[in-house]
Amino acid sequence: MKSRGFIGPRYQGLSGKLRLLVQGFLIHTEIVSFADAAWWKETVSVPDGCELIHLDSFEASIPYLPALNEAYGRDLSSEWKRYFGWGQTCALLTVKDEVAAFGWLQSGDVGAKCYYLQLQPGEFRAVREGVLPGFRGQGLYPVRHQLLLSSLFARGASRVYIDAYEDNVPSWKGHKRAGYREFGRIRVFTPLGLVEYARWI
Repeated sequence: MKSRGFIGPRYQGLSGKLRLLVQGFLIHTEIVSFADAAWWKETVSVPDGCELIHLDSFEASIPYLPALNEAYGRDLSSEWKRYFGWGQTCALLTVKDEVAAFGWLQSGDVGAKCYYLQLQPGEFRAVREGVLPGFRGQGLYPVRHQLLLSSLFARGASRVYIDAYEDNVPSWKGHKRAGYREFGRIRVFTPLGLVEYARWI
């Protein structure tokens, strides 16, 4: 279960493991949202001391991994090497130089499976995100996304997609607060985790 990358509070304890089994190996619904450079604008205020740091290689992440490993109680090195090996990049949010949140960016079709589109040049998909336990409840999730979108669009990105499980209310509400708009919903069938089917609702 750890190898699936779910390290948020929704997947802790017995109820969290049961949720993971149902969603990962039977059926779940995802809300797909996007932000476009043509209309996106800042929607939340950024607290003092917040900074977004882009990491393009595993070597660049090494100074930050001890704080992440301590926060989650396990070594994330092998997972992060794999994600960087897929060509994905990571964006960390720091608050007064402490790692507070993280998230990955996918371009192209390598890595996390995207059920709803093939990313075009200039498009990104935000995946595998989290706020470290000690920083939860402070509204930093939409703050990280706002800084991320602002940075990507300033670099010439055209569109950023993101998806969240329908029952993960804090995530999709955070996306909405950060200025994403809902694109649609998909239902994903994964019988026993062997074959995956997805359809728009």
